[in-house]
Amino acid sequence: MAGLDPRTAAKVPVSAKTVRQRADRKLTAVSQGLRVWRTPGSGHKAGDLYHHDFTTDAILDQKVDLDSFARNLGVLQPWEEITEEKSC
Repeated sequence: MAGLDPRTAAKVPVSAKTVRQRADRKLTAVSQGLRVWRTPGSGHKAGDLYHHDFTTDAILDQKVDLDSFARNLGVLQPWEEITEEKSC
């Protein structure tokens, strides 16, 4: 049996919440974190997440794409994909 082709193999679903938690655990070591915009309407203008530095209280990135940010950080593997969270 030949090895699986990573381009055609099914990806493992991972919730956005799980990926945010992984990223926060890694960023905490350097006093940073991902935060959700809380001001009404701000999420629509700048995206849902922002990258925050706790030591300087600075916003490092206002429009965080969770998928690419997590992959660059090394917390989302090539065989994983972010799935939408279902509300009950």
